Amino acid sequence: MGEVAAPHPFGLSLPKAARNRRSVFRMWRMAPTAGCLQPPLRTGCDRLRPTAVTPAALHVPRTSGSLHTLHIASTDPLATVRVMTNADEWQNRVGQVWADLFPRTDRAFAGLTQMLLEKLASVPGGAIADVGCGAGELSLALAAARPYADVCGIDISEALLARARERAAGAGNVRFVSGDAAQWQPGDRFRPDLLVSRHGVMFFDDPVAAFAHLRAVAAADARMVFTCFRAASGNVWASGMAHALDLPPPGDPDAPGPFAFAEEDRVRSILTRAGWRDIVLEPADFSFVTGGGPDPIADSLFYFQHIGPAARFLHELDDADHRAALLRKLEQWLRPYRSGDVVAFPAQAWIVSARRRD
Repeated sequence: MGEVAAPHPFGLSLPKAARNRRSVFRMWRMAPTAGCLQPPLRTGCDRLRPTAVTPAALHVPRTSGSLHTLHIASTDPLATVRVMTNADEWQNRVGQVWADLFPRTDRAFAGLTQMLLEKLASVPGGAIADVGCGAGELSLALAAARPYADVCGIDISEALLARARERAAGAGNVRFVSGDAAQWQPGDRFRPDLLVSRHGVMFFDDPVAAFAHLRAVAAADARMVFTCFRAASGNVWASGMAHALDLPPPGDPDAPGPFAFAEEDRVRSILTRAGWRDIVLEPADFSFVTGGGPDPIADSLFYFQHIGPAARFLHELDDADHRAALLRKLEQWLRPYRSGDVVAFPAQAWIVSARRRD
């Protein structure tokens, strides 16, 4: 099962190999009445709590005794690291997979979502644009916390937007529109004074032009706050898995993708050239939860078969025996990261803030 550390002071037992001395892992708890995973809540932040993940949402479908799979076709052997960089994929197959599994992605990022919401609690804004809003988790939380605000989520995936609109039923101050944020035109009646994003800004083909455009459509003195991953080496769910399964190495580290904004100097350069000022990058360490419920290992296996660095590679294997062997290897690699009913990994992100100053 591997070497497991003594219980973490914040409630997680993590393998020694995964611990980073600079990291502070956020505690997760099982809600006593619903049995659902929730992040810790700080005084005064109850209204900002991300949506809870119900046990039904964590159910792992099975077919004939084996884990159910969602097939995504590709012939690119490096697609495991490129899957999120292609707009056509987001608009079609990949977007549909993420839409189907949005409770799991919301759960994975919930610790970071909580930190982002706490940061935003002190940032003014009544016309809010959520860039790359996905299934709407951040938009909905901000709309609930600011009933006076007009919140607009933008995404290129119609499948994800459909989920967001379903979740927003009855909320009068949030809407979701389809489009590429790099070219989005909000119209004369909506000029955002706060732009936000949870991991939705690392995929622009031309990030300088995209951020310059967002600045141009924003109100004077507008604020921007977003999250993005730091280096893959500090996100063991990606780097550790790639090593364990001998996945193909990533290509250009600056290419659009989950780790495109890992380097602080690059992020500062992009935003500065795009005209943003008062740029601040704050490190945010959180627990990336990929499994939960009565069999968190199976739940985590299901997650990584469809989302993450191994998903495309596993789906494209024609050799069933080889695929089965890799799944067994992946299952063994996951075990040290289990603590009770949870599989969680240390993860590292940036919370980036900037301001439009004319």
